[in-house]
Amino acid sequence: MIRVFCSAFIVLILTSVNGFAQTGRQYSGLFDTYYYRGPFSITGGVGATAYNGDLGLFNKPSYAIAVGANYKLWPRIALGAEFLYYQLQGSKTTSVSDTNLTTSSTSSFTSTNIELDLYGRFYLIDDIVRVAVDRNKKPKPVKPYFTLGVGFFNYHPTLTTTTTSSSGSLKLNGPTESTVASGISLCVPAGLGILFGITPRVSVAVDATYRYTLSNNLDAVATKKDGYLLAAVKLQYSPFVPKQKKKKKSGAPPAQYDGPKGTETWKNRKKEEPPQEEQYQLPDQQQNPENPENQDQNQDENQNKGGENQDQNNEQTPQEEQKSSE
Repeated sequence: MIRVFCSAFIVLILTSVNGFAQTGRQYSGLFDTYYYRGPFSITGGVGATAYNGDLGLFNKPSYAIAVGANYKLWPRIALGAEFLYYQLQGSKTTSVSDTNLTTSSTSSFTSTNIELDLYGRFYLIDDIVRVAVDRNKKPKPVKPYFTLGVGFFNYHPTLTTTTTSSSGSLKLNGPTESTVASGISLCVPAGLGILFGITPRVSVAVDATYRYTLSNNLDAVATKKDGYLLAAVKLQYSPFVPKQKKKKKSGAPPAQYDGPKGTETWKNRKKEEPPQEEQYQLPDQQQNPENPENQDQNQDENQNKGGENQDQNNEQTPQEEQKSSE
């Protein structure tokens, strides 16, 4: 029977991995967020069980071992499977008193069970991505959730009943009876939990779930429906999540910037002065700013040339004078 449970668990995990392969980014209108399917996570942990039935109410806790896996299919929703190996115990004593005789009967049982559950998680707090800035935010460190599922289990209780009679100081032990039962039944696990994120790949889940069973023979006393509470601490590991990159240590601080602040726009842009118009100058009025000495020499040469021309005009040849006297 254990081999059948283990084989079914392995087939279920492989089917979920192949069927729920991660796709591209999608949008969920129900939760108003962008999301990627995944990650695929492996879980393992230990816990304690407490039986509730004909032979007591959470009076003899025992141990439990859990191994499973889950896959986040939609925002806030993850589907998973879990294999449990646990023990249930319970005890009850009834007494009947007569005038001189008191008879007490003690019934106790122990059952080692294996169970396979299919469950769904709904995270009350999750990472929401609506705009591009949300993709750079760190994941929520604490995510409470509630879980609901269905499972089937194989039970093997052994019931022991001991009768004792006492009268005054006299005490007599009666016969001890043992009853063995076995069977397979369905259960409905429901509960609450909190997921604590440690690293992008590692997180710790703490949850408490109650199993409503469809069997009344879980304690080998077929009177009413039995159930049990399971509180567990589980380590969850997501092997395909990329590791967080370490920030490189920066060198020397950048030099202080004393330039203009802000971005230049049409509001704060400085207006440029229009270019001045050039004035036209005559050739005689043009100046050579590169060589002012040549300018003075040119003026003196022009004056000397003007004086020589005037002297030549005043001088007359003898023939011109004779003609002018006649």
